[in-house]
Amino acid sequence: TVIRVCRQAGYFDHAVYLAKKYERHDDYLRIQIEDAGNYRDALEYLRKLGPAASESNLTRYGRVLLEKLPEQTTQLFIDICTGSGFVSGTLDEKEDLDPAKVPASAGAAGSGGGPSYLSYLAYNRNSAAISASGDAASTTPSAQKEAGSSKRQEDVPSMAFDPSHKKRASTARASIYSASRGSSPPPGQGKSQQRQLPFVRKPSPRAYFVHFVDHPEHFIRFLEEVALSRWGQKVDLKTGTSEKKVVDAPDAEQLPFTDAEADKQDRSAVWNTLIELYLTLSNKPSDVDKSKKAEVAKAMKTKALHVLKSSFEFDSTHALLVCSTQQFTEGLILLWERLRMYEDILRFWMDKEKALEGSNEGVKGDQPSSEVLRYLNRYGESNPHLYPLVLRFLTSTPILLQRHTTELTAILEHIEEEKIMPPIGVVQVLSRNGVASVGLVKQWLMRRIGESKSDIESDRRLIDSYRSETAAKLKDIAELSDPDVPKVFHVTQCAAGDGPLELPAVHFMCKHSYHQRCLGEHETECPICATQHGVIRQLRRDNERIAQQHDIFLADVEENGFSAIATAFNRGIMNVARVENGLPA
Repeated sequence: TVIRVCRQAGYFDHAVYLAKKYERHDDYLRIQIEDAGNYRDALEYLRKLGPAASESNLTRYGRVLLEKLPEQTTQLFIDICTGSGFVSGTLDEKEDLDPAKVPASAGAAGSGGGPSYLSYLAYNRNSAAISASGDAASTTPSAQKEAGSSKRQEDVPSMAFDPSHKKRASTARASIYSASRGSSPPPGQGKSQQRQLPFVRKPSPRAYFVHFVDHPEHFIRFLEEVALSRWGQKVDLKTGTSEKKVVDAPDAEQLPFTDAEADKQDRSAVWNTLIELYLTLSNKPSDVDKSKKAEVAKAMKTKALHVLKSSFEFDSTHALLVCSTQQFTEGLILLWERLRMYEDILRFWMDKEKALEGSNEGVKGDQPSSEVLRYLNRYGESNPHLYPLVLRFLTSTPILLQRHTTELTAILEHIEEEKIMPPIGVVQVLSRNGVASVGLVKQWLMRRIGESKSDIESDRRLIDSYRSETAAKLKDIAELSDPDVPKVFHVTQCAAGDGPLELPAVHFMCKHSYHQRCLGEHETECPICATQHGVIRQLRRDNERIAQQHDIFLADVEENGFSAIATAFNRGIMNVARVENGLPA
C-alpha cells in the first residue's frame, strides 16, 4: 500500500527503495520501466534476480528493454538461455558479495587479516548493531543504559515498519554463532554439497523469439550464441565450414531432468530461424552504400549456405520454402540434391528458360538451358527417366533446338545405347509439335530402322531353324512310334570311346551303340542321353510346381507384363500336365 501511494504521488525513488527492500520485484520493475524510465537499473536488477525470476519478467518487459538497450538486453537473453552470467543466492546476498560494497572494517574483523565471516551475512546492519552492543557492555553502566535506550528508540519505527525484524535478528544471531565455529568444513563436505546441487533446466529460446521481431541483427546474435553455448554449433565464415565443438554433457544424476525431444525442437527452431534471418537480411533494403550492402548480403548468403551444407538439425521443407521465397537459387539446388529431387532441379532451370524467353532479356553467364544439360549429365546415369524430359524440353521451341542441336544428337545416341525409349516413343515425342523436322533425326531413324531390319532377319532365320529342327524331331518320333518301320543302325564305333564296335553290342533308339562290357549289368538307358533327359524332366517338374504358385506368376506379370506371359508359354507353364510314363525314352 505504501509503495502504491508513493508511486501515485510521484515519489518514485521512495517507492523503488521500498520495493527493493521488501523484495517486491514486480513493483520495482514496473516503477523503473513504466514510470521512472530507468531501463539500465531495471536490467541490472533483473540480472541480480536470477534466471527464474528474470525469465518471467522479461516476458513482460523484454520488448521494451530491447527497444531502449538492445545490446545489454540481448546479452541478458543469452545468459538466461545458456545459464551463464548469474550468481546463486538472494538479492541481498548478491549485493553483499560485491567486493565494492564490503566495508573496510569487515576485512579486519577476521583472524589472520582475512575477511570476516560477518561480511558474508545477508544482514550486515543487524550484525553491526549486535557487535556494537557487545562492545558497549565493557563501558560504564550509565553509558550502557544510554546506548540501550537510544537503540530502543531507533528500533521502534523500524519495528512498526518491518514486522519481520525478529526473524532477521534471529537469522543474524544464528549466522554469528555459525561463524564462531571452525572455518574448515569436514573432509569431503564441500564436494558432496556440489554434487547435490540440482540440474537447472535451461529455458527454451523459443519463448523469446517474439521480442526480436524488430531487431533482426540482435536476433541473429542471440541465436548464434545460444547454439554455440548449448550445443557447440556455429557457422565459421572464415574457413567456410560449419564446426561442432564438444559440449560437456550433464552428469548421470542430471540426466532425468533433461528433455531430449524439447531440446531437439529447440535446435530445429534455432537453425530454421537463422536460415530465414540470413536470407531476409541479404535481401533487406538499407541506407548503407551499395558496396557495403553487397558485402553484408554475400556474408549472409554464405552463412545460410554453410548451414544448409552442415548436419545441423533443421527442417528441410521449411528451408525449401524460405529459399524459394527469398529466391536463393544455390540453397534450392543444394536442398533438392540432398533430397534426391533431381527432376525438380531440371524443371527449375526449364522454367527459368521459359521466363527468360518471355521477357526478351539477355542473360549474363550461362544460359538456363545449359544448366539443364549440365545437371542431366550429372544425374542422368542413375536416373534414366530424365532423358525423355530433356528431349521434350529441347524440342519445345525453335530457339532451343537451334542452340542445342549437337546436344540433342548426343541425347538420342544415349537413348539408343541404353535402350531408354523405343524408336516409336522418340518419334512420338519429336512429332508432337512442328519444331523438330524429320531431317534432324533422319540419320538416327535410318540407323534404327536398319538395326530393326537386321534384328527381324536374324529372328526369322532363328525361327526357320527351330521349325526345321522341330520337323525332324517329329519325323523321328513318328518313325519310333511305328512298329512296322524297321530301324537300321550303321554305327561302327562304340559311343563310350572304346574302339571299333564289336559283338556283343547294345543299340539304343537314340542312335548310340555300346559294347556290352561298357554298360552296367542293369543299365537300360543310354548314358549320354540320360543326363539330358534328367535335366528336361527336372525342368518340367519345376515348371509344374511354379504353375501352382499363382501369386508368384501374378507378381511377375505385374512387374514385366507381356514378357512374363510369353516366358510362361515358353516354359510350358500354361500347358496341360503331361504324363511322362507314356513318353519315349
